[in-house]
Amino acid sequence: MLFSILQHTPDKFIPTFLMRWFEKYTNKRLAQLKSDVIRKRWQTIELEKAIDKIHNKQQD
Repeated sequence: MLFSILQHTPDKFIPTFLMRWFEKYTNKRLAQLKSDVIRKRWQTIELEKAIDKIHNKQQD
């Protein structure tokens, strides 16, 4: 809810310290989300490799 209020408030009415905090928070959250995406991609690749390995063993 706070983010929605900040989004619709003109910049000149938002204190500088609050804008800095908001920017720091969003940057940190974005970095976390990017890390999560990379981790999920890695897990998907590893699972696909395991499935391929199982299929290859079954075909032998």
